[in-house]
Amino acid sequence: TRSHAPELTAGYYNTRNRDGYLPIAQMLARHGAVFNFTCIEMRDHEQPQDAQCAPEKLVHQVALATQKAQVHLAGENALPRYDEHAHDQILKASQLSNETE
Repeated sequence: TRSHAPELTAGYYNTRNRDGYLPIAQMLARHGAVFNFTCIEMRDHEQPQDAQCAPEKLVHQVALATQKAQVHLAGENALPRYDEHAHDQILKASQLSNETE
């Protein structure tokens, strides 16, 4: 939801007005680490509507944060999927780190 309650509960201060992933990316950059993020293969429309989750938007947000922090982004599957749609989504997500704002 717009309140980002699950992230806030987990300790990520990520709201409509504050990018909670940028400070994490900046900290990883300071230590020469890689930001490894999951759900790369997931698509928004494949999620249960009542869950109100948007993995594509989340991956895009993280990709922008890693660009700003100048830290490398790595991705991994959240689910054991080996179908063509998941593969295409991984390829799409891999291009996000090459985009500019």
